[in-house]
Amino acid sequence: MSKANTAYEKRREVAKKFFDSAETRGDGDTPSIRGALDKVPKTASVGLSSKGELLINYHSREEFHAHGCPYEFRNYKYDESKSYTVDGCVGQGDDNIPPGWYFEGTLTDENGGKCKISQYFSPKNKKMREFTLTNFIRNGVTTKENVFDFITAEDQEELKQQMIEEVFCHYTYN
Repeated sequence: MSKANTAYEKRREVAKKFFDSAETRGDGDTPSIRGALDKVPKTASVGLSSKGELLINYHSREEFHAHGCPYEFRNYKYDESKSYTVDGCVGQGDDNIPPGWYFEGTLTDENGGKCKISQYFSPKNKKMREFTLTNFIRNGVTTKENVFDFITAEDQEELKQQMIEEVFCHYTYN
């Protein structure tokens, strides 16, 4: 890796650590940047984008956490005792017709087990949805367990709907 790429990755990592730290220091609804700013090196760039977003080393929160993420998922219809944390990033889908949004992230249970989650959502054609859960990890090791051992089919259906309401609606209407 070139020196320029290494420097870029280091600056990006400072921004990621800042935004992750701000999330954990907040009260759930409002991230706290005061304590997180204390951890940012004095050489880091701190500013605002033209849209008013906070930038750390020219990176915004949206690069690391989608709007509304991380959030807690519980399926109150079936088993509200199980909870999961949904976190990830959203980007515009490729040149699909109609255009849409793509979420990539992780679904983590209260025991630290996690799997990768991705979902494509088209606001124009609400029936056109792709949703996948892959690479189930428990105790830091990828297992061959079935994803249905991690989250039930009923919970997956509710999670799809909740992601549209919690995450995608922000991107769809703005």
